Amino acid sequence: MLGVVVGNTAVVSIESGRNGAIYLGSARKSGGTLHWQTAETIKKPSSDDVDLIASSQSMKRKTGNTTAEDIARVRQECSQD
Repeated sequence: MLGVVVGNTAVVSIESGRNGAIYLGSARKSGGTLHWQTAETIKKPSSDDVDLIASSQSMKRKTGNTTAEDIARVRQECSQD
């Protein structure tokens, strides 16, 4: 990921590690929410593998403390097929 931040918005290029596709997008912070929007494709995928980059997504900050156990649980869940 490479980009520039102006105020509460970042304009970035992001590359898929799965298929080499590169996209231009923006991330904007508003309160405890991060809004992501893909703007355009810079480089088309080099394979049929999916790139797992959201076209539009909002993510809210989790309240409370994240513990080492939380992180270990999420890693375990993500590594299961």
